[in-house]
Formats: sequence, C-alpha cells, structure tokens
Amino acid sequence: MYLEGTKLINIRVKKKTVALAGASGLIGTYLSRDLNEYHLLKISRNDLQLSDAEFAEKYRESDIVINLSGAPVIRRWTNRYKKEILDSRISSTKKLACIMEYNQDRDRLYLSASAIGIYNDKDIHTEDSAARGEGFMAEVVSKWETEAQRLESPKTKVCIMRTGIVLAADGGMLAMLLPFFRKGLGAKIGKGDQYFSWIHIKDFIRAIIFLMENRKSGIYNMTAPG
Repeated sequence: MYLEGTKLINIRVKKKTVALAGASGLIGTYLSRDLNEYHLLKISRNDLQLSDAEFAEKYRESDIVINLSGAPVIRRWTNRYKKEILDSRISSTKKLACIMEYNQDRDRLYLSASAIGIYNDKDIHTEDSAARGEGFMAEVVSKWETEAQRLESPKTKVCIMRTGIVLAADGGMLAMLLPFFRKGLGAKIGKGDQYFSWIHIKDFIRAIIFLMENRKSGIYNMTAPG
C-alpha cells in the first residue's frame, strides 16, 4: 500500500511458493510454522509415488524447493536399514529434480539438507574443508550432495545445508536423552571425546529462511561456532 496524492493505492505482491519435502519431521514442522510470508505446499509420501510428469505438474508453481526428507539416522544400522537411509535420500532428490527438469520456465532455489558427517572427526572444518570422513555416514552424505548438485543450472540455484546435531526439547536426539538424564541415568555418550557440533532448532529455522530470502547457493555448515 502506498499514498498517491490523497488516495491510498493497494499493491498486492504475490507470495513465493515453497514446495517442502519432509514437512512432518522435526525441522519441517518448525519450518512450516514460520513460513507465513510464503505459500507452502507440503509434499507427501503419496506425492512421491506419482509419475514424474504428474509430480512435476503438481508443483510447477514452486519458486523454492526444500528437501528435508530421509529415513532417520538415530536407529540401529542394520544392513537393510543402512540401505534405506541412503535410498530415501537419493530417491527423494531424484523425484524433486522433476520439478526443475519438466518446468524450466522460471528461476528456482533448491535447498537440500545434508550433514557434517561428511567431514572427518579430527580437524576444525569450514565449508572449504577438503578433509573427508570415513565410513557409512560420510559415504551417504557425499552421494546425497552429488545428487543434489546435479540440479544446478542457469535457472536453478542449489544450496546445501550441512547440519550438525539439531537440539530441540520436543524432538530429535535431545528429547530421547532428557528423560534418562532427569532420572539420574545420564552417562557419557560414546567415547566422550568425539566432536558434538550442534545447532538450536530456532537458529536453524532462521538460517533456512535467511538462505531463502537471499537466494543463497553453495554449501553452508549449519552449526554453532563452538
């Protein structure tokens, strides 16, 4: 709204549309509450079963695509479940790619969850660190990021969010541990000397919105500095 002479003129600005995969998870739930300035489309598991063409058409109006989906890692890693952890991340990325591949008529921003598990646990890392970790999680993150980065194009910016331990009282690892510690049953986790890079859920959501609003691309470590 602005003033022209003595008349108020209404201006309607179209809200940008966000297509969000993983909206029912901890981060997705918090993020959904704070996207009031956007038109939010939550991508369901049933949507992922649509044909590529149908899926792309359903979300063709999206300006921003966010992928927070993937099987939880806080479970026993049997060989079968390890396959699910990897497959769920790669398959969701390939499906979301259809939105960009079938609809190349607009500029888009693609934000992909990732993890600091790609780094080794010996050094202090920045986004430019070349040192990579070893083992299953580092392999998953590397393959996941490679799949996401395939979407980079003149029309699509790709933003990778390498996330540490997300702390929230009502979900994630902290919610699982707090009841034990409150009963005096808390103990050292693992060897006790491993890195524990963390980020509070509210800071994480603010960071995501900042990346969206400023159309950032590239790789970002989503952790507190210490």
